[in-house]
Formats: sequence, C-alpha cells, structure tokens
Amino acid sequence: MKFMFPLDDDCPASLRKAFFDAIDNTTVRTLADEVARASAALFGEHGRLAEIRQAVLLSEATGQSVIEMLRARIDDLRSQREGMQRAVADLQSFATEQRQRVQDDLNRCTSLMINGPSRMDSLRAKVRNYAQSRETMATKLRGAGLSDDDIQRTGVKPTPDDLAAWHSEIADIELGMRRAVAFIASGPLYDVGLLSGASHVA
Repeated sequence: MKFMFPLDDDCPASLRKAFFDAIDNTTVRTLADEVARASAALFGEHGRLAEIRQAVLLSEATGQSVIEMLRARIDDLRSQREGMQRAVADLQSFATEQRQRVQDDLNRCTSLMINGPSRMDSLRAKVRNYAQSRETMATKLRGAGLSDDDIQRTGVKPTPDDLAAWHSEIADIELGMRRAVAFIASGPLYDVGLLSGASHVA
C-alpha cells in the first residue's frame, strides 16, 4: 500500500474510515500536535548527538564515512519532507474529488439547514393556531348564514388531515436535518446511506 494508505485503491474501507475518523477527532489532532512538538523539542535539543551517534554506527557497518552518512541522512529527510508535501496535496485533492462527487447532495443538505428551521417555525405556528383557525373559519361561515349542521357537512379548514400533515412534515424536516448534519460530518468519505429515508434531503 501507499504511504498515504487511505488513498490506495486496495485500502480496506474500514481502515480508510478509521483514518478519516481519526483526523476528524479533536482529541486525536490535539495529541498528534503534542507528539510533533515533543519530537521537535527532542531533536532540537539533542538531534546533533543522536544523528552523529547513528552516523558513526552506519559508517562502521557500511564502510562509508561519517560525513557521507550524514549527507545521505539529509537527502533522506528532504525526500521524506517532499513526500509528505505530496501526500498532503493528494489528501486535499481526494477531499475535493469527494465533495464534487456528492455536490448535489451537499447542496440539498445546505438548503435544508438554511430553510428548514423557518419552515418548521411556520408549521408549528399553524399547529398552535389550529383550533383558533377552525373557530375563526366557523364564525365566518355562521356570519354567512350557514347553520352548525351546514358547517358540519361543509367542513371547516384547517382539517384534522391538515393538522396531521403539518405534524408529519415537521417530523420529516427534523429527521432530514439530523441526517444532513451527519452526512456533512461524514466527509470527506460522505456516507450517502445516511440520507436514505429523509424525504427533505434525498
């Protein structure tokens, strides 16, 4: 597998997910930064001694000079740094490609996150005012000369079906928003399965 194994086609899906889950974990990132700082401090303070020691051992083992060993070490470290820079660029390209792959889904999720709350507020207001709205409508019909029996036969709006539909739509939007949040958070792999069954997103 490649050094940046999550981008390898042969990388198991579970291992790829574990890598991106780790990157997304605040505690993991904090500890990794601390490790990097501790490593930099160690080599900043004692790197010369450690590198000379290793160069002498390698010189004895290979027959090359200590200077040659140190120059080879410098070349190796520079190569590693360039490799890491390429790996970071590859990760960024991968994330961009994944976003483009699900851009339509992301757009729908973003739209729902923006418009969902106001739509739910509107529906909840209708639910709160349901009884009053029905009474207001009945009063108007009485004022128009209809009897209570006439009103009963004609029906008053909003109807119980309207009320049930409002409750259902609120529940659908709430579900859709939860799934939208989870889907966005699942990047850069973006688990589209999280959107299934959410009518306001899918």
